[in-house]
Amino acid sequence: MLDNPKVKSVRLAKNHAQLMAMAEALELVVPAVAPYREATLQQLTTMTEERQRAINTDHEVVVAFWERFHELNGQGERPYLNHSADKNLIAVNIHEWLEMATERWRDVPTLAELREHLPTSKRHKFLESSRAVRSAIRTNGPATVRCWIFSTAHHDD
Repeated sequence: MLDNPKVKSVRLAKNHAQLMAMAEALELVVPAVAPYREATLQQLTTMTEERQRAINTDHEVVVAFWERFHELNGQGERPYLNHSADKNLIAVNIHEWLEMATERWRDVPTLAELREHLPTSKRHKFLESSRAVRSAIRTNGPATVRCWIFSTAHHDD
């Protein structure tokens, strides 16, 4: 399993390899399962690869958050949600995002769901929550905003 280029997680490879070893050992105790050996091993390999793909993707709440963030933030010269002056960072006030998203969509995740799932973000790596940021977009009101900070670079690990 560790030689399979589609499997990067050592834990995942070892767990499924143990299941494969158990399936092979089962033949010694129950010879009637011998004809199913190759199909069983292939199915376990497929399951390992599928699980690796699942681990590599963001949770559906995170996917929806980033799709909506980029739509709400705008593609023009002036961003609406990203308070960061640093082009390598995204600084978003979660409460502002929720307010804007709720005005536009019905199926918006709750604050609790965002707090649970956003730290696992792979599309934009989560760096920290509740950092005081001098807003690059506020023209009136307080210039310092509490934001969640993410990297603008895409991360696969």
